[in-house]
Amino acid sequence: MGLVIADAVSHGQMPWGRSMAARPSVRPGLTRWSGPVESDRWCHRIVTQLQSGHAEHPQPGAPELTEPLGVASLLATLPTRLWQLDQRPQPEALSQPSPSALRDAVLVVFDHSLVAALNHDVLALTALIRTVRDAAEAELDPLSQTLVIGWQHVLATPGNFELAVGQSLYTASPAVGLPVLTGVLSAAWGGENRLPIALRQLLATPPPSLRDWLWQRWQITDAASLRTLAQGLWQQWSGSHVTEGSEPPTIAVQPVFT
Repeated sequence: MGLVIADAVSHGQMPWGRSMAARPSVRPGLTRWSGPVESDRWCHRIVTQLQSGHAEHPQPGAPELTEPLGVASLLATLPTRLWQLDQRPQPEALSQPSPSALRDAVLVVFDHSLVAALNHDVLALTALIRTVRDAAEAELDPLSQTLVIGWQHVLATPGNFELAVGQSLYTASPAVGLPVLTGVLSAAWGGENRLPIALRQLLATPPPSLRDWLWQRWQITDAASLRTLAQGLWQQWSGSHVTEGSEPPTIAVQPVFT
């Protein structure tokens, strides 16, 4: 849910701020820096994986994914890329300065950062940020820089989704998609109950314009549709149906499928 809300806010489809009346693009006195991810393709790929309950595993011997790694492709292809890393006899060393080694390091560190956020482990998250910074002597690539900025927003506002995503909207970032990335990490940290109530209610009963946007981009119509996907995913994780009274992980963090 945090992923979808952050994406909607970055596109101006949901209000933002204390009054929940101002759109991010017209907030007085501030210049919006972070642009939204315009393409819908990555959203559809995530939904497809959520519906099937497993990652896009290529056939044996198929070439590894070579598409440029940005915020959107990171979220959409993380399970597949990590699975491909697991198939290698010996993963490349983290300290190698080659572009492929740095990309692989970012994948692994981002995966570990989700675990650290879920565990509220400030020390681990801080160490992971340092790992990315030290992964190569050369200047960090745009995605790595954007990841560091997103993590810093989360650490500065632990559990406060509204403040973290709000800051990301007005922070310059080398790669587009900082609000979405920050929303994923902050939702992992705080859980669904820390998401703004007004936005959760808006997602539960969206007006026609928002409903149309949600369907086109995320192939859902409301929060209930999103919960259905999360419920199915939780059942895939546990290997059985969820017992009565247990809650599925509806924070909408793109997980590593098994």
